[in-house]
Amino acid sequence: MAITVSQVVLSATVVWLGRAVAYGLYNVFWHPLSKYPGPAAAKATTWWKTYVEVVRQESMVDALFVLHKEYGA
Repeated sequence: MAITVSQVVLSATVVWLGRAVAYGLYNVFWHPLSKYPGPAAAKATTWWKTYVEVVRQESMVDALFVLHKEYGA
């Protein structure tokens, strides 16, 4: 049985997505810092910063000020 390039690419994609989901779940539920308040998206991944800067067109400094007002610190 020969392994095709598409099977390798599909397998690598599934492994990468599985790792990303496992990493996010670990950070949200079992990481020692998960008990601190804050947005779940920020707990799960570092891509949240990119979302704030690129999609929402908001400075990360301004976003952190809002988070401090909302969650305290």
